[in-house]
Amino acid sequence: MSDGSSGVRWRVKAFAQRTAARLPSPLAHACYYALQRATGSFRHHQLGAYLRAAEALDRHVRGQGGEITGADVVEVGTGRRLTLPVLLWLLGARRVVTVDLHRYLRQSVCALDLHALVANGAIGGAPRMRRERLLALRDLLTRRWSLADLADLCSIDYRAPADAAKLDLPDASVDYHVSFTVFEHIPGPSLRAILLEAGRVLRPRGLAIHLIDHSDHFSHSDLSISAINFLQFEDAEWARLADNVFMYSNRMRVDDYVPLYASVNHEIVLAASERDLSLLAQLRRPSFHLASRFRNKDPESLVTLATWFVSRPRNPQVH
Repeated sequence: MSDGSSGVRWRVKAFAQRTAARLPSPLAHACYYALQRATGSFRHHQLGAYLRAAEALDRHVRGQGGEITGADVVEVGTGRRLTLPVLLWLLGARRVVTVDLHRYLRQSVCALDLHALVANGAIGGAPRMRRERLLALRDLLTRRWSLADLADLCSIDYRAPADAAKLDLPDASVDYHVSFTVFEHIPGPSLRAILLEAGRVLRPRGLAIHLIDHSDHFSHSDLSISAINFLQFEDAEWARLADNVFMYSNRMRVDDYVPLYASVNHEIVLAASERDLSLLAQLRRPSFHLASRFRNKDPESLVTLATWFVSRPRNPQVH
């Protein structure tokens, strides 16, 4: 694994994304989809990651005395899959409203996860999921189906384009406000607005539950760089490389989120982080040039790669 920023593969990927992002919007998204379908994450299902996320959400809800069964849920950042909303429905959710700034959803990508779910019997490892709902999903997938059919069966309300900071929902109408590796792609001021809106729509005992991936996402596909490779770039250079609609990362570390939550009057009831302490040795190497915004941070914050934040608004943020 490379110490520094000299890897080639991630730079080629970044160049392709920047190039696609400069195209007119419909063509840009079509090109990005084609690239991902040919060489990226749209070639294979991602069911395992979503199953783990759904099980963790269920665990965190129950850990705070709640239940997903019968709950109304808002998901921030639908992306190209409905996997998490479907899994929440299988866990018993009454309704899932899922919102995205852009209309990215693709049936072909959704189908990868859902067919893997029913074909592999993956549900057997999650006994809390409702068998009668799984059988109904399996029946749907044996016929010609559309995204509208899937949404209707699974009580999913897909809204895009829609702003998670301005939800068309009544005050105190939602039990859980969730996302899966989305917050790291949103600028800090927008995150603040989204969490304020969560405070408005959540019921008095409602929870905001968000998994944040703090790692360099280029390292997911380029094993020659580490999960903290992007910490070497000053903001201006990183913006030149990756500040586009397809790969924006705020690069916020776990300790940046704590004051953000405090600023919107959210009480963090759980912050469960995963750290890779082996990366501390990389931080100490002379060849690893840490960017100025990260130099005064606790090294353990820099090598924190993912965090589940579970929070509860102290007072409704009605506005």
